[in-house]
Amino acid sequence: VCSSDLGSCDDGNACTSGDTCGAGKCTGGPTVCEDNNPCTDDGCNTVSGCLHLDNSEPCSDGSVCTLKDTCS
Repeated sequence: VCSSDLGSCDDGNACTSGDTCGAGKCTGGPTVCEDNNPCTDDGCNTVSGCLHLDNSEPCSDGSVCTLKDTCS
């Protein structure tokens, strides 16, 4: 709870950023956890923050000499 509607605060959620006081509450906008890596599934844990979990999706290693590339 914010004592005033001015200033920054911490809403205790690792998946929000730019937390500010307003209407007596501390709120923030979403944290972007995208790492632009096709071999990870991106998400957010409210306690620990951004997650980048390995996956085994199809991908390309950029070489025309390999086929059926997958993440590992």
